[in-house]
Amino acid sequence: MLIVNGPIRKELDVNCRDNVFGQGWRANATMGRALRLILINVGGNQPGVTDMATHGHPGKYSYCMGEDEEGSPWAPFHVERGLSPESSAVTLLCAEAPHNINDQVSKTPEMYLGSAASTMATLGGNGLYRSGLRGEQALVMTSESAHWIAEFGWSKDDVKAFIFENARKPIRELRDRGAWGKSPLPVFIDADDDNAMVPIVGRPENILVLVAGGHQRHMNALLTAGYSLSITRAITLKDGTPLRSTKDFFRP
Repeated sequence: MLIVNGPIRKELDVNCRDNVFGQGWRANATMGRALRLILINVGGNQPGVTDMATHGHPGKYSYCMGEDEEGSPWAPFHVERGLSPESSAVTLLCAEAPHNINDQVSKTPEMYLGSAASTMATLGGNGLYRSGLRGEQALVMTSESAHWIAEFGWSKDDVKAFIFENARKPIRELRDRGAWGKSPLPVFIDADDDNAMVPIVGRPENILVLVAGGHQRHMNALLTAGYSLSITRAITLKDGTPLRSTKDFFRP
């Protein structure tokens, strides 16, 4: 997954809203496809040879979104990562296909985000069995959802903390299924306690919260393999000068 932030989104016409994961937007499709071709032609990524995914998913053709910074009540993702709002940036996240979370009727953030937590803590997912590793899981919500939650006084950190505490399953449901025993659990979990609640990540900071998509109170879970971290980089020229426009690439 390629996530684009900053002013460059508008210049390139990157889709951040309606159908953000879908078809119909040249910039998103082109950048996502370009990244995949680099992985294939430079990195040698070949199905059945170096890419041993059992099924894969359609996002491996192209998987690119922009964050709806203008529609978010919180700081943009790249600012959260330490960059300035004026910077343009890209983030790479090794994510599975989006999983839609539809909750149109919950009356409180706790109920609403509880639907997200339940979806993200699936017994067949990777996070529950690998939360002792350095992995991340991501939640994408629409501007409508984010503003509604913020009106209750919730910050982005509050959302992360809630998902961390509630996207869990007890040891008794995990034992001897899924990827049980193949990776370490967090040090604060007693594997011999059947009632111990296992989280999908090792700490709240490893829940990534992004704002994108169209109208209505939909969310999408972008789950991961549970053992890799995303990376965010500012888009700069060779000398490190922040890129203000794609025209900067052609200036002497």
